[in-house]
Amino acid sequence: LVAGTAAFYLSVYAASPFFVPFMVERLHFSYLWLMAALAIQIALKAAPRRGFGVAVDRHGARAVWILAAIGCAIVPAPFIWAFGPTWVFASQSFSGIAWGCFEVSLFVLLLDSTFRATRPHAVAAQSVMNGLGQLTGSLVGALFLWLTDHHYRALFVGSLFLRLGVVAFLPGIVRPRGPSTGARALLLRVVGMAPSGGLAQGIETAGERTPPRPPRGPAAGAPDGARGH
Repeated sequence: LVAGTAAFYLSVYAASPFFVPFMVERLHFSYLWLMAALAIQIALKAAPRRGFGVAVDRHGARAVWILAAIGCAIVPAPFIWAFGPTWVFASQSFSGIAWGCFEVSLFVLLLDSTFRATRPHAVAAQSVMNGLGQLTGSLVGALFLWLTDHHYRALFVGSLFLRLGVVAFLPGIVRPRGPSTGARALLLRVVGMAPSGGLAQGIETAGERTPPRPPRGPAAGAPDGARGH
């Protein structure tokens, strides 16, 4: 899960930081149009989060996560042929919904895949790997633009196929598990937002999965000297 998500973020950030320069330099958006495009994405990412949670409860976090990843993968497509605000606003709207669903389902999937004791380490590892993916993808995208004299549309095409290639491997990387954490056992609390980094979420959970505790003292019924070392 950690490696697959990091690879996906790498493919995403090969193009993601350059949508705004594309809108300003190539589409000649005013700052008012630019702010409107960004605001639509943020609003549609945050507003319907309860609906995303209901979808996770009904269909499972893995299925919703993979479907949302497919949606996130095709976000660059409208920018390839966009020459005005219509396709941009459509793409931004779709992007907000897809990424909101992706982040909620990934969050629940991470909870379902870890125990209480190991969860902080898993979250820290995922944060580090996602950051490395974002940094590497951004550098790759910047290098591509430098070599091609800012050919944004070609970059978006490359990111589109790279995203779809990563998504094709996600079902094999993340195996089906038991039922997801239910709505009554998981309360998401939005505590912050970064425009290009998703939502910061706090959690309150009930019914945590706790790893079995090792027995204290000699194993019951084991003869002397039979304990492992």
